[in-house]
Amino acid sequence: MPVLLALAAATEAWGWATGRAGYFSRGKVREAAGHWVCDTRKAGRSLRVVPRVGLAEGVAVTVKWYREAGWL
Repeated sequence: MPVLLALAAATEAWGWATGRAGYFSRGKVREAAGHWVCDTRKAGRSLRVVPRVGLAEGVAVTVKWYREAGWL
């Protein structure tokens, strides 16, 4: 994790120097490194909600959108 934090700090500095917001920050590294799990089954049963797309398709669509928007 120290390497990721250093890389994130460098990315933040580059963003500051260029005036462009970065998408990779020390806060994001800390958030992603946490040991947490989300389970939507109970909410799905209680609310009777069914996802329209699965995780893999949702991630693929999101990445495509980010690329088209110039964010990746």
